[in-house]
Amino acid sequence: AVVSTQSTGTPRLLNMDMFLPLVLLLLARVSGSAVAVPFDSVTAQSYKNDRPPENVIDGNNSTFYHSELGDTSPEQWLKLTLAREAHISRVAVINRIPTDSQGNSKDRILGTRVSLLGATANTTCGWINATNANWTTELEQTYTVKCPATKEKTASVFLWDATKKAGDTKVIMNLAEVTAYLRLGRLLDIL
Repeated sequence: AVVSTQSTGTPRLLNMDMFLPLVLLLLARVSGSAVAVPFDSVTAQSYKNDRPPENVIDGNNSTFYHSELGDTSPEQWLKLTLAREAHISRVAVINRIPTDSQGNSKDRILGTRVSLLGATANTTCGWINATNANWTTELEQTYTVKCPATKEKTASVFLWDATKKAGDTKVIMNLAEVTAYLRLGRLLDIL
């Protein structure tokens, strides 16, 4: 807390939380970076016991989520619920690193649809494909999907895939990290 004196000369404490939005906005503009929005929880269509969906929000690129190998559902999905509803500008997905011995992990992410779920409307941002890849080596597979501006705040980010990849007998999803970024000018959404 910061001490301030009122016009009467009596000291009073200022709550630093009032300054947090301004500090975050200034840091984001000075560094050129965006503000990530925290997730509260994540659920999945299925998952391997040693590769739970929570791994995509643990901040560790070496852990990853993997759908259950015995699940023969025609689709796999992850639903990431934001800690607080916000206006999202883009979603970045880091693929599973390293790929499996057959090299399948690199391609399994392709075709995954990224959507924003609101209270009354859903918005499709786009699909993960080779054109939105931002990586130069096998160990730096980050895909960024830009989301259109919406009037409604986003409650959850939804990743969905129903495409079998070459060499796979079913739809498999395995991802390392997912990050949602706040739309510039909407910093107060997360405070």
